[in-house]
Amino acid sequence: MNIIARLIKLANDLDAQGNTETAENVDKITTEMINKGEESHSNFQVENWTPHPVTLILTDGSKIALEPKTSTPPRVIQKKEEDIPGPHGMPIILRNTSGAVVERLPEERPGIFLLVSSIVASAAAERSDLLVPNDFARDEEGNIVGCKSFAKYI
Repeated sequence: MNIIARLIKLANDLDAQGNTETAENVDKITTEMINKGEESHSNFQVENWTPHPVTLILTDGSKIALEPKTSTPPRVIQKKEEDIPGPHGMPIILRNTSGAVVERLPEERPGIFLLVSSIVASAAAERSDLLVPNDFARDEEGNIVGCKSFAKYI
């Protein structure tokens, strides 16, 4: 099943569960991808906008190294919302990424996905081009050596 078919199924499942707002967001992203001509994964290009190299581990076991596109990656400017008491007297800072400002995030371009941090992707979830590394592969010592999939915030 290609990515467009999976997104359509996800939207239908979400709608059936009563999560209409999220289903509408998935529909919007799917429509944008179709309109950009991104029905096939071979049309996709992924650029690394994180501050560190990312290794993609493909289903056949081959690897693709993505070097950072910039030395100043996108970042989220958040306001401190509230302090609440936490364990051992440490404060817990409540933050809200909705309405947060994302700096240095390039404009969307047809056929280009941007690999970004989770906080950036969460704060700009309305964008159809943002992906985060997912399903991490680790070495014997537990160090992350690559990712096997991408995730998309919706």
